Amino acid sequence: MTQEEFMDVVALRRQGWTITDIAAEIGHHPETVSKWLKQGGPPARRQVAATVIDGRWVVRIDQLLERNPNLLATSVARILAAEGFGGSYPTLVRHLRSKRGIRRGRTTSATMPIQTTPGEEAQIDWSDCTDWGARFGLGPLHCFGAILCWSRHRFWWFAASVDRAHSLEGLVRCFEDAGGVPGVVRIDNMGALVARAHPRLVLHPPAVAAELDRLVSFEVPQARHPGVLCNLRLAQAERSRLETASDQERWQTAATAWERLERPFETAYARFREAEALLAAATSRPRAEQILRGAHQTAVMLGAVPLRREIELLAQRGRLRLEQPVDTTAAPTAPSSAATSLGLTQREMGVLALVAEGRTNRQIG
Repeated sequence: MTQEEFMDVVALRRQGWTITDIAAEIGHHPETVSKWLKQGGPPARRQVAATVIDGRWVVRIDQLLERNPNLLATSVARILAAEGFGGSYPTLVRHLRSKRGIRRGRTTSATMPIQTTPGEEAQIDWSDCTDWGARFGLGPLHCFGAILCWSRHRFWWFAASVDRAHSLEGLVRCFEDAGGVPGVVRIDNMGALVARAHPRLVLHPPAVAAELDRLVSFEVPQARHPGVLCNLRLAQAERSRLETASDQERWQTAATAWERLERPFETAYARFREAEALLAAATSRPRAEQILRGAHQTAVMLGAVPLRREIELLAQRGRLRLEQPVDTTAAPTAPSSAATSLGLTQREMGVLALVAEGRTNRQIG
């Protein structure tokens, strides 16, 4: 920045401009503008010492570079220093850059592929084909590309826009072509598909809801991959929690689907959400208690501690009993011995008998 530019900054600041607006106007970073205003002006131009690379050293450097154009600046400095060069290393570097430009580090040609399991991951992105569209009179043209990471199966689809609707349609067409839905889909900064919310990427709920309904209606992928249908049913049930109220019927449908596949954890989770929806709707507490009790038993059996904790917290909030109720109509059993009724062991009963006889602690041992 020159002194004239700084005077413009001061004038704009006096007119009430913000630092951000001033920075955008003059093309500098806001922090830089703020620092200059605090210091009363831009820093003084750095004074570079007069170069000591005269004609003799220019010829010598040209000779070295002619033999090896990729000679490192440190190697040139070491050779010239041995021959009596008295200039600094930064001066030599500036001269070498003026001769051959800035050097870039060489990259290795070795690569390591990312290993994934079948159905685990897919990657998608848009490619700009506007030039082709203009050349053949097709108008705006973009290519939606997807690849399954394990099988390397590729899918291509052309569209006139990269907006959210076309991005989701490309996903659906890709799933139809692959005959299923991968566990993870990685995208490359597709702002049309996702809405940024701080550091997270959140799919647009209305568009996703519509595509979920469409995916569930597919018959062929469901027949080949029953797990796909289960996950779609689960996604629809989760969607109800985001909209108005958790839908008990959707959770029941999801739980039934997971039961057919003999997936106990997913079934227990869906039953837990079903009981939660029943409690929220205040429709059937006995039914909610029965469902939650079964989910709790499954969570205990599987050792699923987080799910078990959530179930127990829900039972506390809803004042539900997770243990089986005691049958009070059954005939009472005869009381057992005193030790059994008090929960004492044989050793404890023996110690009590010795105390009753007046024995001391040392005598009892």
